[in-house]
Amino acid sequence: MLLQVGAGLLVGLGAAMALAKLMAQLPQGGMQQQWMIFSVVAGILALVGVFACWLPARRTTRLDLVKAIRCE
Repeated sequence: MLLQVGAGLLVGLGAAMALAKLMAQLPQGGMQQQWMIFSVVAGILALVGVFACWLPARRTTRLDLVKAIRCE
């Protein structure tokens, strides 16, 4: 699951950098501190991905496996 989060971040950052270069060519100009914005957004998305993986895994470690199997 975390591998998918990492792959998504890499693909997203690559696409964002390519689009930022295209936007820099616009007459209005590009963003001056795009590296900081990209790193903050990537960090937030990474934290969300880690918590999305960690919370269910933590919850399942507290289950009694025998009871869970018998319940089905």
